[in-house]
Amino acid sequence: MRAVLLAVFTLALASPAGAVTLSEFPVPGRSFSITSISDLVVAPDGNLWFTRSDPDVPSGAEMQIFDPRTERLTNVATPTGASTMVAADGAIWIAAPQFGGAPEILTRIDVATHAAETVPVEGRPLAIAAAPGGPLYVALEGQDAERYRTADIAVIDKGTRTPRRILRLTTPHPVLGQPLGVGAPLFNALAVASDGAVWAYELGFTAPGTTQQVVKLLRLDPATGAYREYGPLEGWSVVRRIVAGKAGDAWFGLQRFSADVDGAPKEALGHITAAGAVEIIPYRYFGYTATGLAVTGDGAVWYDSAAVDDDRPSYLVRIDPQTRAQRAFEPLGIPVRLSLGPDGKSLWYVDWTGSQATGPRGIVRVDPDPASTAPDTVTTENAARRGLATVVDCLKACKGVARVTTVASRRVTLGAMRFAARSGPHRVRVRLSTHGKAQLRHAKRVILRVTYRDGKKARTVSRVFRPRR
Repeated sequence: MRAVLLAVFTLALASPAGAVTLSEFPVPGRSFSITSISDLVVAPDGNLWFTRSDPDVPSGAEMQIFDPRTERLTNVATPTGASTMVAADGAIWIAAPQFGGAPEILTRIDVATHAAETVPVEGRPLAIAAAPGGPLYVALEGQDAERYRTADIAVIDKGTRTPRRILRLTTPHPVLGQPLGVGAPLFNALAVASDGAVWAYELGFTAPGTTQQVVKLLRLDPATGAYREYGPLEGWSVVRRIVAGKAGDAWFGLQRFSADVDGAPKEALGHITAAGAVEIIPYRYFGYTATGLAVTGDGAVWYDSAAVDDDRPSYLVRIDPQTRAQRAFEPLGIPVRLSLGPDGKSLWYVDWTGSQATGPRGIVRVDPDPASTAPDTVTTENAARRGLATVVDCLKACKGVARVTTVASRRVTLGAMRFAARSGPHRVRVRLSTHGKAQLRHAKRVILRVTYRDGKKARTVSRVFRPRR
């Protein structure tokens, strides 16, 4: 495991205190692409569940469980791939549409025994969601007796594990009620709000037979079946993900497929209150795409911003729920599928680095520390005079190498040293070389990386600084 204390700061803002601790766990086995990774789900026992697409297995994907305590990866047989997953009722529930006339099902895998069972459903399961300790909801696409497409939301009974429909859209709206495959809406994402309501992303079309999409949000009271629709969200083509906030509200990622309109961004973040007020928030830090979205227990919103080339950096970003200020942190690798841990505080993501065929792979835990008093900048004068320092916490006697380099595709070493320490916290300070002091004046970011052996464990602690002249 690589445990990394990381603080990244932006000079353009008077940044508040705060830092994140990142712990990376290498994932053995063959590599995988961004698109082949399912949702990353953290089970109540702390194990991480995800799938990798694999055309060589009957289901088209292999379910994998990673235990960060033992760093062990386990494969679990599943009758389907995984379009979306959720932890509920002591199990991992998987929603994956079937093709070729196969019966539509949900798959339930017991967290403790890994035993899999299937639950028949009436329609293609497109999305699934649950609140902690609450009921499980599934969005279904189907057709009625007249072969008109239907969009349903059903609740899964905990005792019998059978679905009970609580909403079907069959209104005579001109966009709805069209033959299968034309016009009617789909529920492509679900989230359970803090007040028990169900938020759904509703995708429809502007007219029968067209491909011009209409994006709406729907809020459902599962007790009464009453619902309200909000939208359309003009100019947007799809909602990529929706997560519940802390006050009956929801956050969601937006994307547009059409060409930019007056320089409008391709992606943005959306927020809707329990009363239906919609706010669109541009991503301040954006690489190539944002694949994950999470709300931590303090109400802060986090998103990943993955870049797939050397020209743009990747980010982890925290949005203050009151001020909407966005704070960027340096991730390990390329973060995708950002997900919330069961404690409501930690975050997890998959490190996707390199191409589909090569490159290191890992899973990273993010522990935010908004109360950290770490300095937000380092002056070049102080760094040149005193060097750069961080703290390693040795469980046993440890020894290793500390190195300061620039943060770029072509890294330049500014200083290095060897160290040895007894058990306990130990400050490691690296003095810069004469060449390093000169290079520091031109560097935008520098990283102090400490690689060491703690007993028999290999560890790495890193700290990123932004020099200020």
